[in-house]
Amino acid sequence: KRFKTLSFPVKADNCSRVNSTIHSILVVPMLMGGIATTSWGPAKEPTSSVAFLQFTLCITIAYFLCDTLVMVLYRVPLWKVYFAHHVFAVSPYINYMFVSPCGFGLFLLSCFMLVEFSNYSLNAQAWLEQNGKASTKAYAICFYITFFGWILCRLFNPYLLIYYVHAEMYPSIPSDQKWCFIPSMCCGYLIVLFCTAVFIFVLCNALKKRWTQKTDSLTDVASHTKEDIIEDGESGNDGPIVGPGGTVITINCDGMESPTKAIAWEAEKKFDELTVKARLRT
Repeated sequence: KRFKTLSFPVKADNCSRVNSTIHSILVVPMLMGGIATTSWGPAKEPTSSVAFLQFTLCITIAYFLCDTLVMVLYRVPLWKVYFAHHVFAVSPYINYMFVSPCGFGLFLLSCFMLVEFSNYSLNAQAWLEQNGKASTKAYAICFYITFFGWILCRLFNPYLLIYYVHAEMYPSIPSDQKWCFIPSMCCGYLIVLFCTAVFIFVLCNALKKRWTQKTDSLTDVASHTKEDIIEDGESGNDGPIVGPGGTVITINCDGMESPTKAIAWEAEKKFDELTVKARLRT
């Protein structure tokens, strides 16, 4: 029902994310298994059959072409950014499979596509946003999984590969065959730059905004609730005193000469302690 009420670009974006999720579910474990079972030489050139890895990369090419078509036809949000990303991402795979096969690039291309592992939580987060669930615990879980998953899959993995390329792979490739490895390496640089830019300008800003909103909200609640607690204590209110997060503050007044002032002072003290604990939890 909700899907029917969406605009065509947003519907297309949802379909695109479904394709992305299916692609990640299929390709990531297939690539991991293919990389592990393939025999590699000193320059990471394959020394055994590569049919399975090539089949997996063909699935990747089909996904990128299909997804690019959907984005261009229906102009999904930020479609120009994703279009540029898809063009740079799929070019070395098309070059390897159909233009100029280069055995030295297969290992790099296969490992780079493992970045798709971060798509699971990323797409779930987008679906929650579109359905007005951005303030739920499920969204918060998806957000932090995406944030740290991006660091692992789209920063650590690509940067480690680029380092390995220059430290081990490229120097080991025969000089007369290095030219065929260059397209894969150049596109690797572009993908690293893209992933880094998204992390800095999108994910880090989103994290900063999220923490700022939590702090402002907590400060606003504290400024009002604390005054109410002190007022209740000084007036001798017999009702429960509620602190941050709905925590009930209980005060033992046995043996006090001035119960009302003691309640106000003790309630204020306990409220400050609870506020500090609440901020630490966020």
